[in-house]
Amino acid sequence: MNRSREKVTEKSEKARKKFFEKANIYVKAIRSEQDLRDAAQKCTEEYFKVFGRWGLQPLLYMKGGKKNPRYLIDRDEVWVMYKPPLWQMGGRAQGDKGWQSAIKKLTSETKNLDAAKAKIMTSGEINNLQEWHGLCTGMKWLSSNQEVSDWGFVQRLDLETDGPVVIAKTWRAQSFIKLQMSEHIFGKAYMCLVHGRVENRIQYVKSRFASIADANTASAVMVRYDAENDPFYNQHYNVGRWQNRDVRQAETFFKPIAYYKKKDDGSEFSLVYVNILSGITHQVRITMQSVGHPLVSDDRYLPKAEAMSDIKWCPRNFLCEVRSDWFDMCGPHKDPERRPYTRVSVENPLPKLFQNILENTLTLTEKLDPTADLFQGCQYWALGDQELMNDYPKDRAYRSKVMRWGQRRGIHLDAMERLLMLKREDIEDIMRKYRPQSHPKEESWVCPYCMSMNTADKWGESNNECSKRLHDAKRSMCPGRRTNSADTTLPEGWRNYLGNPTIHMLTIVNRLWLDARRQIFSKRRPVWEKAPAEVEGDFATDAQIEALHARLIEDATSGGYGLQQEELCQVKGLENAKMPLRLPPDCPVRRVRLPARGTGSQWTYTLTGKERLRVAGEFSFNVTPLKGPVEVDADELPEKMVLSDEDLAQQKAAEACRLKAVISVGEQTSMKDDSRPEGLKKRVKAQESTGAKSDPPSKKQKTKESWKKLESTTNPGHFYYINAETGESRADAPPGFEEADPVWKRLESSSKPGKYYYHNLETGESRIERPRGVKVLGEDSVSKQAEERHWQRVPSKTKLGQFYYFNSKTGQNEVKPPTVQPPWLLLESKSVKGQWYYWNEDTAESSEHPPNSAVPAPRDPVSSTAHAVAAKTTSGAGGASKDRLPAGWEEKMSGSHYGKCYYINTATQETRWTRPVWEKVQSSTRAGEHYYQNILTGEVSWDDRVLSS
Repeated sequence: MNRSREKVTEKSEKARKKFFEKANIYVKAIRSEQDLRDAAQKCTEEYFKVFGRWGLQPLLYMKGGKKNPRYLIDRDEVWVMYKPPLWQMGGRAQGDKGWQSAIKKLTSETKNLDAAKAKIMTSGEINNLQEWHGLCTGMKWLSSNQEVSDWGFVQRLDLETDGPVVIAKTWRAQSFIKLQMSEHIFGKAYMCLVHGRVENRIQYVKSRFASIADANTASAVMVRYDAENDPFYNQHYNVGRWQNRDVRQAETFFKPIAYYKKKDDGSEFSLVYVNILSGITHQVRITMQSVGHPLVSDDRYLPKAEAMSDIKWCPRNFLCEVRSDWFDMCGPHKDPERRPYTRVSVENPLPKLFQNILENTLTLTEKLDPTADLFQGCQYWALGDQELMNDYPKDRAYRSKVMRWGQRRGIHLDAMERLLMLKREDIEDIMRKYRPQSHPKEESWVCPYCMSMNTADKWGESNNECSKRLHDAKRSMCPGRRTNSADTTLPEGWRNYLGNPTIHMLTIVNRLWLDARRQIFSKRRPVWEKAPAEVEGDFATDAQIEALHARLIEDATSGGYGLQQEELCQVKGLENAKMPLRLPPDCPVRRVRLPARGTGSQWTYTLTGKERLRVAGEFSFNVTPLKGPVEVDADELPEKMVLSDEDLAQQKAAEACRLKAVISVGEQTSMKDDSRPEGLKKRVKAQESTGAKSDPPSKKQKTKESWKKLESTTNPGHFYYINAETGESRADAPPGFEEADPVWKRLESSSKPGKYYYHNLETGESRIERPRGVKVLGEDSVSKQAEERHWQRVPSKTKLGQFYYFNSKTGQNEVKPPTVQPPWLLLESKSVKGQWYYWNEDTAESSEHPPNSAVPAPRDPVSSTAHAVAAKTTSGAGGASKDRLPAGWEEKMSGSHYGKCYYINTATQETRWTRPVWEKVQSSTRAGEHYYQNILTGEVSWDDRVLSS
């Protein structure tokens, strides 16, 4: 481990311990919800005493430190704005009204738009990005019919982070972009400089983080959600956990692309390329801190002394959003008939400040990725794509077959290339099961009320009601339904985006592509791994590079972000060049691949990060205030979402019956409620007459509070008791101990009869999956034990103390314990060596018999032979055949005893009245030897004495 990382790690650990010492004092004093909130605020204050430099913004006072926002893209219903550092997003307590008031105040104090902008830029303060946007575009475009939330902003960047942000002009554009974010179709990439040498490999980190106080405030601090880093982890006040706490899961891919050293003191740093999936507050910063590599000059997650030292040479967090990739359904489009969508891929190179630091303040010691641009990022936008290309190769014939399948269904490359990144089995499965969105049995549909996407529920059944919540004050459920009458009034600009086959396929295949990227890094991969070799085209000449360079400069200075491979034929000198065009390493032009583009896919040709910053670093569209809301057209409901007259009549009849039942139940409930006060008075009076009072603190209560029941980690299924105050532990329950009542209850779904979910009576949480390791109300343990068990552990008759496993349903016999999947575990007994039992993590049930879900374990050669013999005894699903005899034996009718049969061995002429069940089998692993197989149970033995049984 290098010295610089040890130094930062040691400082971080000391700061964490110091913070915890103070935080524990406040946490132990919590007795109410208000105490909890006060403690959170005090803990935040203590945190900033040892971490970061919050409130100190040296860049604000540097010449040219504060830059004005720029509009990078201006489409029909979407803007893309460059957010510089020192611009806050959100922030006003009144939201939209607060922004409007600030803009009105500013315009009243200045003569024109230019004067208003100049006043903001010279204010010496941190300003609000929404207010700048409202000042530039006006507020007349905000529609009163279908309002956009947050003035169209669909993403946020930290105060000191710069990069492109997307702003919707219409409600429908905002809805579609939010869908892409929730489905992780919207791709983002960041670059950051961190302390120490990050291990040279791609890492996938999945962690939960929580805010110490409110995550939406400017002073928000996120910590890893575990007992070591979070002072409020599982914190209780009175009853229940900290309700409504912001605990979120973050998924992050990152890869170091270069190592640097500081020239004056030799400190080591890593330049890291990052892909994020979830997009939680401070995700890149807290993830890198959690793996021991905090960002340079981080104002929150770096030990205070280190943060104050860093700002001397880096006056802001070294973090920049360098890429974003998404789809726009609203236009304009190059070919609206074939592709009524446009893929928008934006590159934002590191700013001049960061480029100067990397070139002048630091020294490059090793470039880990030779194809990466140190100012722009990796050649492949999505980490994991090269690895998928290596693990799941496809030849040209197979690619052509899949592409033809997509073309016949109107699915274009943007979705088909994502499909081709998967395993062949997954590709074949998708093509076999695929139905177009218009198919009546296809489960996905666009809500006619909120325009969100709905699919089959967690049980795999149709979801006829919208599952999303509205953005109103009550967060009420959306009233949208899958089927509607033909005269249903749709929202202004409603768009059935799933009706486009490419977008529909994207929503299907994108989740599998993300899962494949996650799984590809479940094992360590070689650091020298490269993308597989492909068929290449011509090597570009100097003249061709010069012509392409000039064309890309023209594209960049007009708001473009490169040329696709298919567009190079329009460049002078490249009309007849063989594609894909190869480029030399030291060249102002480079080629990259967008997310989910693999072997044989299109390359994108663009300028290097340094060159783009030089020629288009200050580019901006001249956006003028809009005179009114953007005019939009609306799609019609697809046929499968329109009710026929007959279905509509049935629906009305069913609704009438439901209302009638509700009224009836309401009347009965009202009658019962009328009688409740009298009963309540009688119970209160009875308690008063017996002198019942609230119990003071007693030994019994102290015992109940001090002792806790915990599950053994070394012997699952067994519990012990520990005293939280004294540390004493015991196996039996202490005197006066009362086990807490279960807080989880199993309930039947009112909307899905026959389906069940689990509800927490304390926190109000509901989930489909059963909570692990706890008791649950409403579970019938008697009926569960009485359930017919197929697998049985049976004592061997020939080998005392040993067992075999018999399945009464399939007739299978196993010498080895059958294997299981979670929540079941196969564990070896602690008390009897060589014996095994099964343990359920969810229900705490343990048994020597395998559950019905168990499957046979892998066999050795002898067992495999025995299994093959036993397989011959089965017929269909009926199990072992009782009519079969061992080889060489025949059943014959007795001539002297009428109606009775005997058995004869045709080889030895041995006869017997009892039916033989043991068969002699030649061993495949021991030459010249035999073993004996029971044709009914499958039991195996080497002892020939079993023949006489």
